[in-house]
Amino acid sequence: MRVLLSLLFVVGSALSAYGQTLINNFDNLRPDTAFVFLVEGGSRTTAVADTIDKIGSTGASTEFFSYLASLHSWGTFSQIGESYTAPQDWSGNDTLNFWLKVSQAPVHPEAMVFRIHLVDDVGGNEEELLYEHATIIDTMVGWVNLRVPLYARPTTGVEVPDTTGFIHAPSNWGMATNDGILDKSRIVAWKFVPVSTTIAEDSVKIKFDGFYRTGHLAVPMVIFTGKDWMGYFSTWAWGQSSISVEPNKGYLPGQSAVKWVQGDEWGNGWTGWGGDVNPTFDLGGGWAVDSLKFYMKCDTGVGPIRAQFESANGKRGSVFQPFNDTLWHQYKFPLREMVVQDNAPNFDSTKINKFGIMAEASGKAGKTLYITEIWTGTPTIDVIPPNAPTGVAGSGTNYLNVITWTDTPGEAGAKYNVYLADHAWTDVDDPTVEDLPPYNLTSGTQIAEHVLRHPVTDANITYYYGVTAKDATGNVSAPGLASSPTTTLAKGVPTISLNPPTTFTADGDLTEWSSITPIELAISKLTAHAATNTTISSDADLSTLCYLAVDADYLYVAFDVVDDVFSVDTAGTSYLQDSPDLMIGLYDWRGKHHTGYTGGPRPEYHFRFALNALMIDNFGGARILAPGANYYWAQKPIEPGYIVEAKIPLTAIANANPSRNDVKFTPVDGYRIPIDFSINDNDTPGDPNARQGILCYSRLNQDNSWSDQFYWTYTWVGTRMTPTGVDDNASTPLTYALAQNYPNPFNPVTQIRYSLAQAGNVSMRVYDILGREVATLVNEYLGAGEHVATFNPAATRGGLASGVYFYRIESGSFRDVKKMMLLK
Repeated sequence: MRVLLSLLFVVGSALSAYGQTLINNFDNLRPDTAFVFLVEGGSRTTAVADTIDKIGSTGASTEFFSYLASLHSWGTFSQIGESYTAPQDWSGNDTLNFWLKVSQAPVHPEAMVFRIHLVDDVGGNEEELLYEHATIIDTMVGWVNLRVPLYARPTTGVEVPDTTGFIHAPSNWGMATNDGILDKSRIVAWKFVPVSTTIAEDSVKIKFDGFYRTGHLAVPMVIFTGKDWMGYFSTWAWGQSSISVEPNKGYLPGQSAVKWVQGDEWGNGWTGWGGDVNPTFDLGGGWAVDSLKFYMKCDTGVGPIRAQFESANGKRGSVFQPFNDTLWHQYKFPLREMVVQDNAPNFDSTKINKFGIMAEASGKAGKTLYITEIWTGTPTIDVIPPNAPTGVAGSGTNYLNVITWTDTPGEAGAKYNVYLADHAWTDVDDPTVEDLPPYNLTSGTQIAEHVLRHPVTDANITYYYGVTAKDATGNVSAPGLASSPTTTLAKGVPTISLNPPTTFTADGDLTEWSSITPIELAISKLTAHAATNTTISSDADLSTLCYLAVDADYLYVAFDVVDDVFSVDTAGTSYLQDSPDLMIGLYDWRGKHHTGYTGGPRPEYHFRFALNALMIDNFGGARILAPGANYYWAQKPIEPGYIVEAKIPLTAIANANPSRNDVKFTPVDGYRIPIDFSINDNDTPGDPNARQGILCYSRLNQDNSWSDQFYWTYTWVGTRMTPTGVDDNASTPLTYALAQNYPNPFNPVTQIRYSLAQAGNVSMRVYDILGREVATLVNEYLGAGEHVATFNPAATRGGLASGVYFYRIESGSFRDVKKMMLLK
């Protein structure tokens, strides 16, 4: 790892003081808390507050009863816990501390373990780590205090959870992963998980009380790294001061510095800069032992300066006279010696929400100061990206390219990501460049596979590959690029037909679909696989033909399912029963994958075709069709299996969740469509929760495509790889155009329609009457055709006031600007 030598330190030691912060006291089942995360299959939990049997003289404990059904070959589990709408900062603590009491022991204690799961969120991507105690809930005992190290232990390659700390589960457990680090400053959920590792049914009752995070750590706080601001720090300046980050202005070669030009707006010398810290930062563990440090040089004649931390109701800072020799000097101020400022004594060092540097009534307009490396404590900071991987190359055999590279030397723990395009490129942020899941391939992997697809027929496709390295502190290299493109035969795959059955009838007779090539999901044909920990024994056990078509008004879907055991109940709407799931994006998808589901102009849906309803699962099971003229679901009369037919109004799909402002799909030959299937198989009639198999389409789908789009694969509309630039419905050439927003004036949202004559990069931004950018509505590669952007002023930072705004579009040589009015 190449690190700035001046920035490499040893992390500060813990204080002997033992602080604690309540996570949950279990006094009652709070109505704003989602205590039950998941109950598998026939498992169930109940929770009862107990004011008699508790720890301490006030409050209560909560007793959880977990019944664990016989569900999987490896056993089953239930989860209880708490989720947070905003990430919680637990970085100032080293231990989780709570009380538990087993009031009913498991029947099979040898197979019962107790796990704690922590979920963090970095950049919108969650990951889950877990701790396991093998015996703590095996027998009935009195109250026991369990102290769990709030620590992610090093990975070894063969991960087995235990009591020494938190660790990622084995890869085949299917839990979310991100950067492989327990980010204690971004905790979004915790879970207590009784697990039975046998197929036998079991149950356990556990009481919990007094759940705290304890032990204060001296956690360093970094404001400016010598390259840039930290992500949790948003800057501002006042008193006519200005600040900017200036490359190559630090005291080390290649180092950046903050340039502060003083102002004097009020004529009294008060001027400065600072920033908001969000989320708040806990410096409580380090306040007694750490110092604020930075390097600074300034013009001659600069007067006294104050460096200051703030919490909601208090300020502490140090006032000093800087050296006036235009040379770099390091400044160091012990935090414990900082004094109350501005008569604001109620300072809380555990909830820092602002940091600033200002002239102490000494500001002189135009005086310039440079400051770099601003932090407390002794952090390890690596701000230099690793070298790009070398030896990047692609090689292909029919339907598959293999990408190889050489790991970057000296970057232990680095992760690698692969990118591609059908043209030469140099920048991974180019919206025409695509990423290749799975992500964050570990050192030593040095290989990735790219499955090649083409609409309808086999054809040669050329791709240009590149690989980036991400070091252990998150710095990302420039891409190492393959020296030449790779041309390989791609597999022709069935697409979404633009010619739906002209005599469509939802009656189970699929003869009208005979002209449409189905997508086949069959293990024997290598076109599908069983998800991990599920079983599909053969094509006779479960296989499927799926037919897809679309026109201007409807999406047409049919499933011909071979299923040796037909199993649904009278409700017939659960994913644990026989039912196909379709994940699909109704827009032209180009560029990067993403997590979750998008809406608006790029809407994505998870459809469940159940016995008694067609539902959208990612809308909470919203029902959009019932059995009738447009929806059919029934068991085959002779052969094993069932038939599904659906004619789904595109308007009904777009309007199913009004809060997303989804755009109604307009099909165009050549649109690339993200898609995946999961076919649920229940082989136990009479048990509506006994799903035994999941037949998956995308090679990345391991019963996880319901959560994130990057697991999906793709197909096309029609027979082309890209749109032709011709509107197939109107049979007239497309043109560039920007329409007036509607409604106008508007409140709270408005839509802006525009058309593109050719595919390309599109930018649409909103400006106020002073020309300041207030929102970016579009910044991506889009296909030719009609598009819609949605503008919601409430989603902008701080919202927008009533008034006149302008929206501007750019694509290729096309430019246009129009005016709109927001009325509140």
